[in-house]
Amino acid sequence: MPKVLVVDQDESLLIQICSWLESQHLTVETASTGAACQKLLAKHLFDVVVLDWHLAAPTGLEMIKWFRSRGGRSPLLVLMGSDDIEDKVAAFAAGADDCLSKPLALRELAVRVNALRRRSMTSYSRIVEGPLTIDPTMHTASISGHMLSLTATEFALLEYIALHPNNVLSPTVLLNNVWKDSMDTSCDTVRAYVKRLRQKLEAVGYRNLIENVHGVGYRLNTTAAETAQVAGFPVGSLVSAFAPYQ
Repeated sequence: MPKVLVVDQDESLLIQICSWLESQHLTVETASTGAACQKLLAKHLFDVVVLDWHLAAPTGLEMIKWFRSRGGRSPLLVLMGSDDIEDKVAAFAAGADDCLSKPLALRELAVRVNALRRRSMTSYSRIVEGPLTIDPTMHTASISGHMLSLTATEFALLEYIALHPNNVLSPTVLLNNVWKDSMDTSCDTVRAYVKRLRQKLEAVGYRNLIENVHGVGYRLNTTAAETAQVAGFPVGSLVSAFAPYQ
């Protein structure tokens, strides 16, 4: 089911929103502070994030800027305490996708959440990060125009990493978000899949497109490219400044 994160400092309202969205067949995670929200966003990919503008530090505005600066792509629906036009302008300028004023009409909230979810599914039909292009609809991935032959799990892994281009993702985070049944899989399996994926990227000159951050995890690195010659054609080769994560 689609996954929604709802963040609001009003605990009673949080319960109401959660209950209503779950009745609309949505999976809901909740947080009542910006700090708790950051932890969830660092670990999980959400289809929509519903965010209280009036959070204590970090504030709603700070949360929007933080999320977008880290490459967060999930649609953001901001809950406003009033119809103040200046607040709405600031929210949209920072990266919000929609705003809704309190008191909330829960039916309208659900409609807006679903509209954002459908819109994001369309807008993310292709993921382009540097030389990497992923088409989730066609289930294809290419790098500098060269198609990659990936298993279903390798594709899902590369897609998840590409959706978080500025984030360092630990094996645990990848395990929880890529593998459907993480109970029967270990972080060693994640490391093995990353190694195999990097070998396939290496075949077209981009082994370090997935960068190892020693002792932490993995990160998509589309910068610091240098020219290489692989299989008779020039491609970019990314050089990692970190020792392999083991």
